[in-house]
Amino acid sequence: MANEDPPRHTGIWPVIRWPDADTVLLIDCIGVMRRELMGRERAHASEMTVGRRREFAAGRALARQALALLGESSNPEIPMGSGGEPLWPVNYVGSLSHTSTHVAALVARATRHTSVGVDLDDGRLLGVAAAGELMTEFEVEAVLAEGWTVDAEIARNLAFLVKEALYKYQYPKTRFRELGFQEVRLHRTEAGLRAFTSMEGAHLQAIIANGVLFHEEIQKLRVCWVLSRS
Repeated sequence: MANEDPPRHTGIWPVIRWPDADTVLLIDCIGVMRRELMGRERAHASEMTVGRRREFAAGRALARQALALLGESSNPEIPMGSGGEPLWPVNYVGSLSHTSTHVAALVARATRHTSVGVDLDDGRLLGVAAAGELMTEFEVEAVLAEGWTVDAEIARNLAFLVKEALYKYQYPKTRFRELGFQEVRLHRTEAGLRAFTSMEGAHLQAIIANGVLFHEEIQKLRVCWVLSRS
């Protein structure tokens, strides 16, 4: 752990969760954050719209806070890879997500997790029609049976979020861009909610199967994340 936490904002932000001793989840309100870009990050952001640049900068700033909480003192740049993924310092893995108002950073020591993924939403419901293109009712029932919610509408959002988090979780390990919502399926086991993929490739299938799925509602934001099984 770092000797000192980074500066905190007044009020409830940022919200900090520790899924385990080597993993930190930070969520912050973009409107109250100090946002800065460094080096290659500025180059990545130079052609972004104002809104996208704001979200991008907030994610990088929050990622550095998360790394500091894990003991990283170098205040590193976090550039983008060829697939748009954040590139983390050696010995760390991480994932970022944002809405127009909030941002989440999930960062872990690579000695604990080989990959992680996070996604969040702002409370708007996905809707039955849109959900029908992204998931099956069996998957919605699996989320309900896991006890993440008692509301089928919210369960659809959670299934969407966890599939987004799974994509971010697998991509740094597989570089597989073609993994769509229909190729990932959620099901409930004795060990809890799990995912599998119908796509060919033993490595991809093993990565997805090794993901452990989590959910929490934090300050009216729905958050789902994936950690590799330790």
